[in-house]
Amino acid sequence: MRKIDFNRKNTELLRGKAKRTKSALQSVSLLWLGSVLGSSSTFILFIIIARELGTQSYGVFGAAFSIATIASLVAHFGVPQVWLKAFGSRGWAAMSWVKPSFIILIFSTFISCTLLFAWAYYAPHEENVKSILQLFTVFVVGQVAFELMVAKLQLEERYVRIACLQFLPNTIRLTIVVIYVYVLGEPITVEGVALVYALVGFLIFAFCYNPIKSFSLGNFFLVTHSKFPKQGGLQKTGLKQVFSETWPFGCASALAYVYLQIDIVMLKYICGDFEAGIYNVGFVILTATMLLPVVLFSKFLMPKYHRWATHDREKFYAAYKDGNLLMLLSGCIVMFMLLYLSDKIVPLIFGAEYTESVDIVKVLAVSIPFYFIAYSVGATLVTKNNMLTKVKVMAFVAIFNVVTNGLLIPFWGAIGAAIATLLSNMLLMCIYFYFAKSKVFVEV
Repeated sequence: MRKIDFNRKNTELLRGKAKRTKSALQSVSLLWLGSVLGSSSTFILFIIIARELGTQSYGVFGAAFSIATIASLVAHFGVPQVWLKAFGSRGWAAMSWVKPSFIILIFSTFISCTLLFAWAYYAPHEENVKSILQLFTVFVVGQVAFELMVAKLQLEERYVRIACLQFLPNTIRLTIVVIYVYVLGEPITVEGVALVYALVGFLIFAFCYNPIKSFSLGNFFLVTHSKFPKQGGLQKTGLKQVFSETWPFGCASALAYVYLQIDIVMLKYICGDFEAGIYNVGFVILTATMLLPVVLFSKFLMPKYHRWATHDREKFYAAYKDGNLLMLLSGCIVMFMLLYLSDKIVPLIFGAEYTESVDIVKVLAVSIPFYFIAYSVGATLVTKNNMLTKVKVMAFVAIFNVVTNGLLIPFWGAIGAAIATLLSNMLLMCIYFYFAKSKVFVEV
């Protein structure tokens, strides 16, 4: 009888594990589908813009868009990531963090938009760049609302809605540009593209405003927890305590894009718009390949990592090892595909005038496995009290990237920027491995 009960128990455990695995695969598949659709629409949009604008104007767009992207990361200042960490480790008690986080968010968004306006007026660029950067300010506000909405849906584990939200903004931008260029037959300008991004940014903000407001009142579903206990109140959390948690996330997000996108900005202001334009093609392709690690770790595993780091260390370490192996294999596959196909696909897709981008794509392709693995290892440094360590590492690598770009770009232009990115990704991966072993998984 005991043997029968034991076998039955094992069968139930195996079925439960299989059910959880199937559910996880379905969730990742939904997120993957939404990200693929969103990234595909962005990729097609960038192809159209590149072909219609030409290398010079495309370089202007690439540099302006990079600056605006960095500004948007400074604007949300890590608040969405802090929500995931706070609710993942504290449950409904984290509601006391929401009001202070909104105060920080409003202040950081104001500072970010002010700095963007200052750069638009006082940086050494052409007059038209001023109006382009001003329009991108609205894009920044929309991106902040977008990131907050995604964080809310992650806490609710509503992966279908996340998938829809991921492809909606880029699909709207693509639709507007396609209608304007191919239906109406009008030539597009950099100012016109910036206007499209501003318009969609406003629509995103309007769409996300009410759900985010409801979230601030506790009107949402928190996975693995019962309904928000409105009776009895919550222990107050001070602004200083929340700021101490948000600033490392905010700095980490901004620094990650600094060493990825600062190359385009430096190329524009050191070598000119043409070099920035041909490099931007390589960067767009590189960004498209980053879909897998971003979806797997930022959109799916991050809330779980915060829970496992506190409550299930064995599962946390197993996910870490599996993630590293998956990133190594997938990164190598993507790298070899780009090395083999770039000679044909770059001129075919973007146009013959971007032929010089082929060598840049090949250099950046070599950096992909290092970046994939770094993303996997670095995700573990977001948990518990390790975020400050991650920020220090990213700051060091960002400085290394800027200095390396400053040394290489004057001599080798866009190729020098690509080499700087490769070296930065290699360095980031090595340092992340060291600290993951010495800080996160000391007991293993």
